[in-house]
Amino acid sequence: TAGEVKHDITESMLELATDVCRDINQAAGQFSAMQKVVLQAATDHHLEICGGGTHPFQKWQRQEVCDNERYQRTLENFGYLIQQATVFGQHVHVGCASGDDAIYLLHGLSRFVPHFIALSAASPYMQGTDTRFASSRPNIFSAFPDNGPMPWVSNWQQFEALFRCLSYTTMIDSIKDLHWDIRPSPHFGTVEVRVMDTPLTLSHAVN
Repeated sequence: TAGEVKHDITESMLELATDVCRDINQAAGQFSAMQKVVLQAATDHHLEICGGGTHPFQKWQRQEVCDNERYQRTLENFGYLIQQATVFGQHVHVGCASGDDAIYLLHGLSRFVPHFIALSAASPYMQGTDTRFASSRPNIFSAFPDNGPMPWVSNWQQFEALFRCLSYTTMIDSIKDLHWDIRPSPHFGTVEVRVMDTPLTLSHAVN
């Protein structure tokens, strides 16, 4: 099956990642194939799969962080905030020809972050409570120091300098440790938009 299904930071989360896709139809086909695999595995283990940006009634105190070196290090740094982060986002990668193009695109997309959040809103319930927000998931990350918009840089050279500075503080080990609204992903050659709630259905995810 094209794409990859893997664990995320807590044991109640799965990540479904497509391969590089050239159009929506290709992405839809990969998601559909992965969905079938996940649903069958869930059925085999007497489990259900939840869509949306949050589970409506799970309790963060019951969450276990996966036995993974990076996740355990994050737990050590951020404590119970990590257990509260059992939330589900749709991340979209857009390919870029160069680092400077990535910075240009990132800033161009950043002004639409409120629109992306509003259009994808699918997390009104949290910990069994009606939050009165259409999207409550972004509020979870407001306590993290690496959340929100990326600090302003004009080009890739300035971004590299920023990344080195953050690395020297031992705050991060890799770009994956930065949870900005939109971030460069040089290991993929993309800009990654990270603010959207996971849709409730597959059809919403690819439309």
